[in-house]
Amino acid sequence: MLINPQGLLYVENGGLVPPDPDYEPCQETNDKGYCLLDNSDYETTVAMTFQFPTDHLYGLPGREYSFNLPTTEESGPYRLFNKGPPTLYPDEILGLTGSIPYVTGRTTEWDSAVAWVNAADTWVDILKDKSGDYTNVNFASEGGLLHFFVYASVQEDSPARITNNLAQITGYLVMPPIAALGFHFSKWAPISSEMVIERSQNFTHYNFPVDGLWTDIQYALWSEDENTGSDDYRWFTWNPYNFTDNGIEDMKDELIESKRHFTTILDPYIKEQDDYFVFTDGMLLQDAKWAVGDASNIFMRDDQGDTFFGQNRAGNSTFMDFLNENAQDYWSDLYTKFEHTDHLFYVWNDVQDPPVYNGPMGAMPVQNQHIKKDGTVVLHRDIHNAYGPLETKATYEGMRRRDGDGHRHFILSRSFFLGSQKYGATWLGDNLCVYGEVSGALQAILSQGVSGHPFTGADLPGFKYEPEDNFWIMMYQFGTFFPFMRAHSHESW
Repeated sequence: MLINPQGLLYVENGGLVPPDPDYEPCQETNDKGYCLLDNSDYETTVAMTFQFPTDHLYGLPGREYSFNLPTTEESGPYRLFNKGPPTLYPDEILGLTGSIPYVTGRTTEWDSAVAWVNAADTWVDILKDKSGDYTNVNFASEGGLLHFFVYASVQEDSPARITNNLAQITGYLVMPPIAALGFHFSKWAPISSEMVIERSQNFTHYNFPVDGLWTDIQYALWSEDENTGSDDYRWFTWNPYNFTDNGIEDMKDELIESKRHFTTILDPYIKEQDDYFVFTDGMLLQDAKWAVGDASNIFMRDDQGDTFFGQNRAGNSTFMDFLNENAQDYWSDLYTKFEHTDHLFYVWNDVQDPPVYNGPMGAMPVQNQHIKKDGTVVLHRDIHNAYGPLETKATYEGMRRRDGDGHRHFILSRSFFLGSQKYGATWLGDNLCVYGEVSGALQAILSQGVSGHPFTGADLPGFKYEPEDNFWIMMYQFGTFFPFMRAHSHESW
């Protein structure tokens, strides 16, 4: 492999904003004394080319696209920007809700790889060299720093060595609980503790091997009837109408008897609601006077330094600042406050892109600010693709605090980046019941596997559209061999 063979290394000046208001070029501060950004002065672009002596290249998940990465002369570059597409179509170059800036190349004699450690919006062009003997992989990131790892092997077990090198850099896969390797059943539909009990008993009665039952967001909706259009979703609480204290304890008794687990969804956006403790307690810390070097920036801020609010399925919400160590600690402690939950309850971190319906492209504005514990301000543009994995990291710590180290913890995440495998599994997002999904899911799962994230799967038989009988059978036959196997659907079937 050659690095920068064409001399196209590019670094545009920029970076982090220190907390010292006297630091040039900080011209204006907010009421806490932290720099307000002149965004035009802090834009950074980094780019580099890596030349592989092969056209057998793999990686760049996630997307349901060819496992052997095609060149981009006609399609345009691959984009790595975590964002949930409204509909996931197979065999498209469009990226999914996670991304790993990693490419590995294979020849008959040796293997090589590059890990581009940059969580900003990244574009990757794969172009044949003029000689036709080499393939140039061009990374360009609209933020962050120039940081990458390159390695190669000529041993007989080169693919395994390359994978092990990647794991040594980004972390090894967490050992999952054995129940996580079984069959899971989930549904986007109304739910109650009584429904969970009945569903579990039916699976037992028909001797159907189910290891985990799941709930989507409906368990946290504070409304007696979800058809009212309410958006009052409150994480770390239970719908008081469908999950009473006695009902939850009865549900737990059934889970224990049937030896099953229950998974609840917990998202990173927090509804603005005066009687919702996650929001009010967080705002008390957010608005308090911070000691120097101990900034408790619980929620993200806009480009003027004010707490950011945006629209999503919980209505007007603010968003956790997972780059702040105190915010991570706050999130982790919430797991100890989630009533009735214990080691029987696994966690599903969804829509971590994060989505902002009224934001640019339906995403978090890239000029929004994170404030680290030491007061350093970081633009969201520089860490966008790492936002969801930072939530997963804090979630893993929260489960450790709740359950102790005597249990293995299981987390399913929609968003992923380099290192996400240290904390849990992933899945492909909202897929379709179309025949192209059979090959699309396979290629996406293989791409994640060679990129250090083998514990992944796809919704069975598909999240959207009603499947034909033959397709339903095909996906379940196929899904039996997915590392993570879960039935999950949006429709009424």
